[in-house]
Amino acid sequence: MLALHLPSALAAIHTAGFDSLDANAQIAPGYGAFDEGAVHFTGFDWGQITVAQAGDGTLHPLAVGFEHGVASPSNVAFNPNGSAASVSISSLSAPFIFVGAKFTAWFNLADLGLPGGIQTLTVEGWNGTHLMYEDTRILSAFSQLDFSAPAVGIDRLVLRTDVTFNGQSTRPLQWMMDDFNYSLVPEPGTMLQLAAGLLMMFAFSLRRRLPH
Repeated sequence: MLALHLPSALAAIHTAGFDSLDANAQIAPGYGAFDEGAVHFTGFDWGQITVAQAGDGTLHPLAVGFEHGVASPSNVAFNPNGSAASVSISSLSAPFIFVGAKFTAWFNLADLGLPGGIQTLTVEGWNGTHLMYEDTRILSAFSQLDFSAPAVGIDRLVLRTDVTFNGQSTRPLQWMMDDFNYSLVPEPGTMLQLAAGLLMMFAFSLRRRLPH
């Protein structure tokens, strides 16, 4: 019985892989939009986030993280020049659920004269003025961080990077992101359908346990 309600109650997961976008260009507002019948989403404002492409000869020669940061060929998104320690990805219409993404450090810090240094990425989910969640993880240039976020509705995602060396903060550096997964917050009606399905399952299970 629950299976009859789940498809309409759970929103589909969409993936922004950045592969259809031009390299060396900032992501234009609206990327990530989709139409699914009555469901219309106008995409995101991607803040100061740019696209890079695997094999691009203009990439920094020490950008060793690029070898490991591409999840879906051949583009990734990144914070250009590392100039922005914090960037925001904001919904242009309905609240959304940030399901997760894959993140990689652009540089091996030892190659920049920072052996033992640490680059972190802090992910904040906001709904208006309310901070819904915050999580900080360490980034590596040699493996992807497969980040999963809590399934709560937000209207803005803030990505902040920090680099520390010998206990001191240094300037922020680039990170790269691929396979940005998101879905829409289910409408109240579909959530009621899911709750009804759960109640029906519970009643059916209870009935089977009661003596006849």
